[in-house]
Amino acid sequence: MIVSRLTQDVLSPQEMRLDGIVAEIMAFDRPFLEVYRSVLMPLCACVRGRWSREEATFLDITLASGRIALLFNSVSQAYAERHLMMSDGEAINPGEAEARMLLARMPGDNHALGLQIVESVFRQSGWQVSRAGENGDLDACFGELQRDPFDLFGLSVGISAIAGDVATAVERARAVSCNPDLKICVGGAGVAAAPFVFDAVGADFLATDAAEGVELANAAVGFHA
Repeated sequence: MIVSRLTQDVLSPQEMRLDGIVAEIMAFDRPFLEVYRSVLMPLCACVRGRWSREEATFLDITLASGRIALLFNSVSQAYAERHLMMSDGEAINPGEAEARMLLARMPGDNHALGLQIVESVFRQSGWQVSRAGENGDLDACFGELQRDPFDLFGLSVGISAIAGDVATAVERARAVSCNPDLKICVGGAGVAAAPFVFDAVGADFLATDAAEGVELANAAVGFHA
């Protein structure tokens, strides 16, 4: 029910009642990943469905994408504030240790919303997340990997046609990383559409959505928030 209503809200020409929506989601009092799976991702799927069925214009989808990004940020911030008010035993990541992720996208990947969702989900799962190469500048990413010992390099791919370029990027990331145990995840719309195309790019694992990415990443580096 809430997903249907949210779909109407993000596509409506009227101003979105953001504070009320965030308060309603927080009132569920459920873990962030559960809200992500049951509310936020179905919302994205419903909006994509409107576009594929030609029930929404490009301008409608642009507006909705911006609002969904704002909603993800606001809900993520609300969860972060709630965790800060908890005792150490209840907090999402009570210890000092954090797994560290560098997140980037391939040149030509314009799915900024998808990257933002991944960042929010990983942060809420106890990871420390940095982003580099905002405009597809992979050299900036390689410089970060060379300087800092990240546990995971997450690379978003928008289309399956560039699997060869992805393999080159994965190989170089391993070569320059100052962490010899660096794990690499490849995900994004391109992987979700045709995961078999990326089987041979050299990544440690592929992820078709953020929740799957967290589960596989935690297992790969042995991290438990």
